[in-house]
Amino acid sequence: MLEGKAIQQVIAHAEGIGGAITLYNNMLMIQRNSWVNHAFRWMTGATPRIERTIPLRLVSGVAIVKPLIFNEFMVIAYAGAPPATGYTIHDAIAENSVLMNFSDNRKFYRLKEELERRLDF
Repeated sequence: MLEGKAIQQVIAHAEGIGGAITLYNNMLMIQRNSWVNHAFRWMTGATPRIERTIPLRLVSGVAIVKPLIFNEFMVIAYAGAPPATGYTIHDAIAENSVLMNFSDNRKFYRLKEELERRLDF
C-alpha cells in the first residue's frame, strides 16, 4: 500500500547503491535511503533519506549518466525537480537521482525502457 493509494502492480523495479526506483502504471517512486546517501551528506549537506512519489504525467524525461570516474546514476526529470548542475557528485545525489550499482545494471536499463515507452519518447 502506498500511503492512502490503492495497491498497484509493479511494472519495473531497480535497486542500486544509492536507493531504488519503482515504476507503477501511473506513477514512479524514488527511494533514496542507502548508506551512500548518508556518507555524501557529510560532504555535501544533501538530504540522505528521500521517498518521492511522482505521477507519470509530471515526468518529462529519464537519463542514465555515465561519468568517466564515478558510478553511473539514473536521473528522472519532472516538474519541480532540481535542475542538473553539471557537477557529477552534486547531480548524482540530487533528490531526483539514484546511484546505480557498480556492475549489472540491467534492471535500471529495463526500467528506463519501460518508462520511456509509457512517456512515448
